Amino acid sequence: MQLYNLPARSERNAEVGLVWGEKLTNNQGTFRVPKYSAIRVRATGATVVTIAGVLSATMSTGEIMMFNAGTGDQNDKIPTVEVVISGAAAFVQVGQEQVPRPPGLVGQ
Repeated sequence: MQLYNLPARSERNAEVGLVWGEKLTNNQGTFRVPKYSAIRVRATGATVVTIAGVLSATMSTGEIMMFNAGTGDQNDKIPTVEVVISGAAAFVQVGQEQVPRPPGLVGQ
């Protein structure tokens, strides 16, 4: 397990501020994230969050929760975990786990 969030140069602790990327903007949907990803969800209604097929939370309007994607299905060989946002729209961000390569550094 990774102890540090490399883009934020910190322990995997949301209080220090992660580098967030928006996945859903006032919408519902299904997406995949790397294992153990930090996920922030702000509900706009009775939003249901399901991670790796497990009901993780039913949220109320305006509620904000942080989740850890965990390992997902231990029996598959997929390196990502499925996240489903349903019931009502939400704003969803995922903490980056890898440092993106700056433009212009290809081959360096």
